[in-house]
Amino acid sequence: MEITAHLMFKNKDFLPETDASCWGKEFLSSDLGTDRIVDAMARGDKHIKASCAAALYAPLDTREAVIYRQHILRDVFACPDMMRSLFMLSCDALDEARKSWYWLDSRFLSSTFSSAVGLLRMYVKKLLLIRAVADRLKQEVTSEELLTFFNGLQANLNDDYFKELNDCLAELADRDGILIKSSVGACLQGTDYVYLRKTKKSFWRRWTFAPSYTLPERDERGAQDFTNRTERALNESANALAQAAENMKRFFTTLRDESAFYTGCVNLSDTLKLRGMTTVIPDIVCGDPPSSRVRGMYETGLALANTGAVVTNDYIAPEKRLCVVTGANQGGKSTFLRSIGQMQLMAQCGMFVAAAEASLPVYSGIFTHFTKEEDSGLDSGKLDEELLRMDKIVQHLRKGAIVLFNESFAATNEREGSEIARQIVRALVENGISVVFVTHQYDFARSLFSNQSGTMIFLRAQRLPDGSRTFKITEGEPEHTSYGMDIYNKIFTQKDPVFLSQEEKHGQTEY
Repeated sequence: MEITAHLMFKNKDFLPETDASCWGKEFLSSDLGTDRIVDAMARGDKHIKASCAAALYAPLDTREAVIYRQHILRDVFACPDMMRSLFMLSCDALDEARKSWYWLDSRFLSSTFSSAVGLLRMYVKKLLLIRAVADRLKQEVTSEELLTFFNGLQANLNDDYFKELNDCLAELADRDGILIKSSVGACLQGTDYVYLRKTKKSFWRRWTFAPSYTLPERDERGAQDFTNRTERALNESANALAQAAENMKRFFTTLRDESAFYTGCVNLSDTLKLRGMTTVIPDIVCGDPPSSRVRGMYETGLALANTGAVVTNDYIAPEKRLCVVTGANQGGKSTFLRSIGQMQLMAQCGMFVAAAEASLPVYSGIFTHFTKEEDSGLDSGKLDEELLRMDKIVQHLRKGAIVLFNESFAATNEREGSEIARQIVRALVENGISVVFVTHQYDFARSLFSNQSGTMIFLRAQRLPDGSRTFKITEGEPEHTSYGMDIYNKIFTQKDPVFLSQEEKHGQTEY
């Protein structure tokens, strides 16, 4: 059977267990809160979780590769049962093979032979069901990628193929005996043992009247000799059958892993739609500097965690290399930054994004540098840890990557922290790296604003005159204060009730 799924890549299989994740997967997971997204996609299924995590943490770096998956995803959204059926059938085949206790690694060739025959007969039944899916749903498909897959199924798994395969397996499973051919070698020893098909019409008559010899019941050495001769004849056939069974297992495994990703996409989309949230498959654009145009963006993890309404934002950054976000504390800056990171990861693995409209670039790598808690082991100071982590990021950066900073390099005083951030950002931008930097360091943000170029954009968390937060991020220059007194009044003087009700209403407490 020469057929491949290729639902994730055009010219290779998707292998979640062996495909390497991008560097910094653990930081992406903790900083962006993507584990919650993966769990929503999996809905408790370990195979879907493994495939979705492998895809999410290994973002594609070419526009063509992303669009390849997007084309398939559009068909999947038009007919959700398509991938679910393929996923369930491949899971059933692999589970049945595992539970049947077939012994392909047995030291007895006869056991390997019979096990391979049993496996193949089971796999053939599942292949017939998979082809039925292609026959039933092919007319729903519009993408070239899925049409190629379904056409391959119908061409390779046609009725003639199944008839010939079933006839062959029925003969191999024949319990009435096997036909062996051999030659006589030196010292009258048998050589060149070959397992033959019983295809001749006169076979049974010739075998019935052929000279025969029956082994006595207690002739153990004779029985062992007969077994040895039989296994010598079965050796080549058993190996071929075992290899065929392994090939079919590999096909079902690949189909399970690849269909699991699209099944997870449908699961997540359905969950978000039930919560009243919009999703869209983004347009992928090229350009240097890169351009992002997103409307109605929201933080996917927050939408999954909250049952209430979630504030949406626009992110319009045409041909911008640097985006600096400032503004009031607890105004939604970190949530906005996580939204950008989640959206870019989801887009670059071929998924939809959490927005109403989206046009996004493809980055060569996605990295996060969020402030962390103090080192509990006291091995290094907080600033030391941040700089060491930054050094590791730099070692893996390529031109065209993006780095998301959240309150980084603030573990020292304002002047020193601003100078460190300024030099790092300048070096990154000059070397073709895009940066989104959330900061409350006024010296740093103001110096960039005063010397800004056409590739920079400055955003600010909105604060109303009464101190309440809207959690909207709008374009605006950096302000000298982050309005920490609003937080003080909230905690110590119980002032600003509007602020409290707005935060509870929108569920935008930053975590």
